[in-house]
Parts: sequence; C-alpha cells; structure tokens
Amino acid sequence: MNGFKRYRVRGCDYPAIVEETESKAEGLLIENVDKNSMEILTFFEGEEYQKQQITVFNSVKKEITAATFVWIADKNLLENREWSAIEFKRKLLDYYLNEIVPETLVAFRSLNS
Repeated sequence: MNGFKRYRVRGCDYPAIVEETESKAEGLLIENVDKNSMEILTFFEGEEYQKQQITVFNSVKKEITAATFVWIADKNLLENREWSAIEFKRKLLDYYLNEIVPETLVAFRSLNS
C-alpha cells in the first residue's frame, strides 16, 4: 500500500504500519472476511491500532479498498527498522497459530458471552 511504512514494534515480534507519504508497505490481503472474524481481528489488534479503509493493490495490481489496522500509539514504541514477514514465519508463526490464536479466541469469547 502506498503512503505507509511497516515497522517492528520495539521489544515485540509483530509489526505496525504508519502513514509515511513517500513509503510503500507490503502485506497479506485477506478477502471475504466475515463480520465475526473482523470483530476477532479488531479485538486482537487492540487499542494500539485503528481499523481504517485504505486503498491497496491486490496480486493482479487492481486497486481495491481494504480494512487495514494502522498504528495509532506512540511512534517512539517503534524500532527504526522494518518488520520481517519472512523472519516471523520462520521463527514465530507456529507459536502464534498454536498459542496466541487459541488464547485470543478464548478471551474474545469470554468477553462476548
């Protein structure tokens, strides 16, 4: 997406995107997200992010509007380096899938039951 840059959050293993006019951030586009799943994603992202509708380009370079979670917390909490999706996948994806996702679902359901 044009006009945004992706950073690593200081001391954490997850990214944040912030608006930067001359920058470009790449990410994963997930289409056809149902309402319940979007509510879970919004819960997971927490108060440090704000869901915004942003123009992005899909894999065939078609311009579309997508819900994106933009960092709204203090920018001093971001490291001065880009977050690496490759590093995350190699080192932490299994942990997130097996530990963080189930914990998030339990917390979300307990708040909404």
